[in-house]
Parts: sequence; C-alpha cells; structure tokens
Amino acid sequence: MSTSTPTSTTAATAPTTTKPSTESMATPTELATLVDDLLTSLGTKFQGVSKEIYDKLDVMGRRLDVLEVDLGRVRERGSTGEAGERGEKA
Repeated sequence: MSTSTPTSTTAATAPTTTKPSTESMATPTELATLVDDLLTSLGTKFQGVSKEIYDKLDVMGRRLDVLEVDLGRVRERGSTGEAGERGEKA
C-alpha cells in the first residue's frame, strides 16, 4: 500500500483587482436612467399584483356574503321546525 503526500507549492497571492475600462463604465445619467426604468418596471408589476389581490379579495367577499345569506336561511329553517332537512320528524 503506497501513500503519497501532496506537495503544495502555491504561494499566497494578493487578490488582483482590475479597474473596469472606461468603455464599460456607465455615466451617472445612464445609471439614473437604468434605476428609473427599473423602478418604473417594479411599480408596474406591483400595481398588477395589487389589482389581482384586490380582485380576489372582492370575489372572496362576495362568496362570503352568499354563504352568510345561505347560513341565515338554514338557521331560519331550523328554528321554524321544518322537518326533512336533517331527517327529523315533525
């Protein structure tokens, strides 16, 4: 059985930083435009999602109103002693 020990000869090197070329740097005006476009896009998406949520809440509210009316009718029938709903005899 042979064992080998790895020999590492890597020296610690300082991280190299490179400055972006002036061609790839955006001007403050370009950055402001990009940020403005991004904020406009996010605002539009937020408005769309908000509308969807409000629409769904409206639908849920209407369904709850219908359910409340139906439950009221069931209670009225139960309190008047109508037979047949739960298999009761009159």
